[in-house]
Amino acid sequence: MLVLVYFVLFFFCLIGLRSHKEYNIDYLAIDRCNSVKGFFIIIVFIRHINQYILNSRYHFSNLGDLVYFKLDSLVGQFLVVMFLFFSGYGIMESYKKKGDSYVDTMPRKRVLTTLLNFDIAVLAFIIFNLLLGKSMSLKQILLSFLAWDSVGNSNWYIFCIILCYTLSFAVLYLYNKFFCLRNVYIYALLPIFFLSIVAMIVLSCFKAPYWYNTMLCFPFGMLYSEMKGRIERIVQLNYFGNLIILIVILLILRYIPISLRGLVYNLEALVFAMIVVLLMMRIELDNRWLQWMGQKLFPLYIYQRLSMMTIYELPGGKSFISSYPLIYIMICFICVLIIASQYYRWQIKLS
Repeated sequence: MLVLVYFVLFFFCLIGLRSHKEYNIDYLAIDRCNSVKGFFIIIVFIRHINQYILNSRYHFSNLGDLVYFKLDSLVGQFLVVMFLFFSGYGIMESYKKKGDSYVDTMPRKRVLTTLLNFDIAVLAFIIFNLLLGKSMSLKQILLSFLAWDSVGNSNWYIFCIILCYTLSFAVLYLYNKFFCLRNVYIYALLPIFFLSIVAMIVLSCFKAPYWYNTMLCFPFGMLYSEMKGRIERIVQLNYFGNLIILIVILLILRYIPISLRGLVYNLEALVFAMIVVLLMMRIELDNRWLQWMGQKLFPLYIYQRLSMMTIYELPGGKSFISSYPLIYIMICFICVLIIASQYYRWQIKLS
């Protein structure tokens, strides 16, 4: 039964799990964030591989399979929320510590480095497509290098994060140049939120909602960095009360009429991010394997479809997947772990 995948994940994540009776001051330390990212990248893997299992005409017939399918559908876009939140938070923390020097490196170390490493992955997918006999148009290939289209790889998140990096750089650069008020960064965050909303509106004219319906989590992470102390003081006044309020708000938003769902999904994502942050204040996920996966987030995300797609496209691949989905999942997971462990050999780092 495929639901075993979730049970294995659950027990795996219990390793190193411990609770704090008092507020954990290091809840957003890098290793803590990496553990959470590692957890969610596994969920991303399950979401992506489920698409190939469904297309192989595997029949979700027994109760366990139906539970697996229902859990997968409930996750929605929440699986990338913390990636965006942590990225925004990290950008703002680095900016507050390093100032102008950090902003000057953003085009190279954030935007260009991400795009170039993404393009190497795109090239790998193109080569595998040619070997598998899959046709690709020239326009599709060229746009894939800009993350606007895909040759079988995941692309929308990369486009979104590069866009967020670019908007943040533009605003912070101008802010430093003309308006900088040291230790008063809220005036830089307001235009970032505004430009993010404009970008979402523009994207909505060309792309499906999942391209932009979690995008505000990035500037929200930056805002959290700026207001961290004040938020923590409010939370500590009544930790469980605030947590319950956020959960109730999320449940209410979940039951908004379907015609309005697209309008409120970003709000749902922000509430979900805050719930996770509050849980991190009291629950520590000190799992070395999850931390490793969080550190290897980029290769684990961008290369995971390579083995999924290859097996799927091979002669008899669909039949193998539909007959042995658990074996298919294990093979693909091992393959992406191997790729991630060797990623440093071809990773581009711009100084």
